[in-house]
Amino acid sequence: MIKTKKDIDHWLSKNVSDWELKFPPYQYQRLDSGIQVYSLNSSSKDLCYCELIFANGRILEHKKMSARFTSIMMQEGTLEYNSAAVADFLTIMAHHIAYMQI
Repeated sequence: MIKTKKDIDHWLSKNVSDWELKFPPYQYQRLDSGIQVYSLNSSSKDLCYCELIFANGRILEHKKMSARFTSIMMQEGTLEYNSAAVADFLTIMAHHIAYMQI
């Protein structure tokens, strides 16, 4: 059973052998707010899907079920706020916390 980041790293080392990814050329810029933006110039209309997995959430949460609750709120909203309003609030708070930690 996977419970910690160490368990995830162990599972990945045993089950994933080829991590050779090739990305197209990209442009990078940092906004005045500190947000990092990566963009691609392409004349193609093809789209791709990319899923990024970060070491956070349920495995590393400090309060039980906080990650799950946040995920549900972002998908469904609350009685007073729709999902977009909740996501905006959490984004603003994350930027505020990141700024305070610098």
